Amino acid sequence: MDSVLELEPLREQVADSLVVFNDLSHRLATRTQEEEFARQQLEMWEFQLRELEEAQLDPAEESQLVEKLALGRNSRSLLECAAQARQILTEGETNTSQLLGSAIAALGPVSGASPRLEAIISQLQEAQVVADEAGSDLERFLDSVDVDPSQLDELEERHSLYASLKRKYDRDVDDLMDLLGSLRERVERQKSAASDLETLAAELEKARSALAETAGHLRRQRLAGCKKVASRARDLLRPLALPELDLVFDVGVRQDPDGQVQMDGVQCLITGNGGDKVSLLVRTNRGEAFGEVGKIASGGEKSRIYLGLSVLAETGPDQPLLLFDEIDAGLGMDNAVPVAGLLARLSEKGQVLCITHLPTVAAHGKQHLKVSKAISGGRTTLTVGALSPAKRVEEIARLLGGQMSGSQAALSQMDYARQLLGAEFQQGRG
Repeated sequence: MDSVLELEPLREQVADSLVVFNDLSHRLATRTQEEEFARQQLEMWEFQLRELEEAQLDPAEESQLVEKLALGRNSRSLLECAAQARQILTEGETNTSQLLGSAIAALGPVSGASPRLEAIISQLQEAQVVADEAGSDLERFLDSVDVDPSQLDELEERHSLYASLKRKYDRDVDDLMDLLGSLRERVERQKSAASDLETLAAELEKARSALAETAGHLRRQRLAGCKKVASRARDLLRPLALPELDLVFDVGVRQDPDGQVQMDGVQCLITGNGGDKVSLLVRTNRGEAFGEVGKIASGGEKSRIYLGLSVLAETGPDQPLLLFDEIDAGLGMDNAVPVAGLLARLSEKGQVLCITHLPTVAAHGKQHLKVSKAISGGRTTLTVGALSPAKRVEEIARLLGGQMSGSQAALSQMDYARQLLGAEFQQGRG
């Protein structure tokens, strides 16, 4: 019906509006759940945020604290050892620097006598320079170490805070900094929750209105055109051995108490095809009541009705493969001719396969495939093969057996088969 009325673009608008509506519904539901959870956790988050902000953690500070504490805790022994080493190097009555100088002086008179002695003297001179520099460094170290017991207590307390927070949150300092940023985002997001929910709710209602409008427009177009489609379908189907056929399209609302919108005063479920529940109602004999096609029509009638509606829709070159299984069941050769004509018309838009035992239908095909059954080796096998023009005449003649009457009786089955096929060849269906 939508194809005949050219409503596909409008149906696509409904589908697009539904996508927008469903997306906003999901976002609103997710944000609502998030807000409810955050409301329960907010007090804890705010406490953790204050605790970490007040701690003012810094990964670089933690490593400095370790070094300062190690120095402070061992300051006395460090000072004593450093002072002793400085005295040995540079300040004692007999210190390393002086001894090295004496050794250099002792070798001075023979310094030019041997290259090896020259190298030794250079080593002693370098050692004396190193000893003097080490002594100066030790002196600066001793001057810089100023141990304040109260400062040491502060360092211990600060280091203890780092250890306590790492143990409490089971994270290192870098991860604690990440947690701090995450807590700030959570608290700020919760503060804006009311505004977010209000905005999303307004957008959702706007999307609901747009969905209701497009689905309602599609429904009105269907209601306005369904009688025209039914009339065209009736005219197309009655020649298919359905002379008393009448049909109507019942365009109802797909009611659902949990549906997204209201149409015609009832809550309605919208899908990508709109909010309508469309049923095809038929009656195949005059005086009968209309009923659903699946309950009223026989198998052959349903197939012919489907064929007619398929032709009516004219779905275009992308139409899928269509298979009709004995659509001509219960029909004579003459009554099957209109059916064969529609099948041929439908095949112009796509691939059509028809299983038939009627020669008038088989003759309309562009290609004739014969299915043969045989028993071989205790098993039943099926063979499908395309018939040559000559074999096709023979097969049509075989199908004609016992079905000719009147003036046709004078013709042989083979002649009549050629006549049937010849007419089709002349129409370009080959």
